[in-house]
Amino acid sequence: MDGRLLLVACVGILGGAWLLGTEEITLGNSGGPSARVEASSQVIDLRHNEIRQTLLREGYDLDDPASFVRQRDGIRVVGGPVAATEHGGPVFIESVMAGYHRPVVSEAPGKVTEARAIEDCRFSAPAASARVANVFSNASLHGASFYAFDLAELDPLALRYIETRNEQGETAPSGISSIAAKIAEKATEMQSMPSLTKSGGFQYKVTEVVVTETEMPVHLVLQAGAGRVLWNLHLAEGAEVSGISLLGGHLPAVANVPKRVPVEVLDDAGLAACGVTRVRLPLASDPIFAAVDEGALTLDRARAGLEDMRQQAEAWNGWFEGQFGLRSDQSRIGYEEAAIMAVVGPLPETPDARVVHHTLRRAPVAMAPAEEVFAKDPGAAENRVAKLSIERVEALTAQAASLTGTTN
Repeated sequence: MDGRLLLVACVGILGGAWLLGTEEITLGNSGGPSARVEASSQVIDLRHNEIRQTLLREGYDLDDPASFVRQRDGIRVVGGPVAATEHGGPVFIESVMAGYHRPVVSEAPGKVTEARAIEDCRFSAPAASARVANVFSNASLHGASFYAFDLAELDPLALRYIETRNEQGETAPSGISSIAAKIAEKATEMQSMPSLTKSGGFQYKVTEVVVTETEMPVHLVLQAGAGRVLWNLHLAEGAEVSGISLLGGHLPAVANVPKRVPVEVLDDAGLAACGVTRVRLPLASDPIFAAVDEGALTLDRARAGLEDMRQQAEAWNGWFEGQFGLRSDQSRIGYEEAAIMAVVGPLPETPDARVVHHTLRRAPVAMAPAEEVFAKDPGAAENRVAKLSIERVEALTAQAASLTGTTN
């Protein structure tokens, strides 16, 4: 028996029949490992003739939006201009929205207000008359002219600046080495930051959210899997949003929120403080199954790991249901990587019924509290972060001097 099929059978014995992610793991008559489809996270433009011809040669169906959603390493990756829906499959963006284009440098958001930070680990209950929509994204590839961070996040850049000065033979202030060592201990993210592209790590990526539901108000739960996600709302005529819960990610933000709609936030740091861990069961292409197939992981260890994951996923879904009245795994709209858009509600029946695209130009933004927030083009943002990083170095230098009783 194939290792993957046996894994599912064993887990079924442990806790009843269950699905890995949202897909049941099955095998063909061959008994061999099922195919693991590779996918690209590059968003492609179907209007480009050369790209169209390449896709046709590679077996894509240009008339089928599902053809552009693939599995890779246990996640779903979008490789085309498609939107996630709650109706079991993706649709092409052009069938949902009129006038869509990716964010451009000149479209900087406008006024920023702070969302209400959750302090007691509990969101306000959605309105009784509202339906809850659970939208998920790990952010698209589309960056916005919008940046935010807390000053402590500049410490890796400050440390790099100090190290550069040392390499150039400058004498470091007394005591700065001990502070630099403390920064290095906590700044493991340094390794993932671009060399001296200072602002890149603080830039927001945009995910579009289209609300076409008009039969009742919608309470949006906007789940950011990781990073800085700027959700951009587009409401059909007659659609109403009763409330927004920003969940997960780092300093999440939402643009084009209608006036007087309450926005609350509990990001990854807040979830961790509440002892909440988000866990989703793996899909068929997860490396754990390949490891079993190849003998790199024993069946017993894989089975134990999956059972532990199942229990964590149940705990997460129990917490989510207690907050919003539905399980996360059974209601999630969206894809894990390169997701451009999610649609809440029925699909437009005619081209004239499509939702109008709203850009980020001077759009109001509600977001998690942050010490530094600015809307600038990438060049101006780079200069701003560089200036603040040097100011951070100067502050650390002053701190080092005060600790040693010296002056500079």
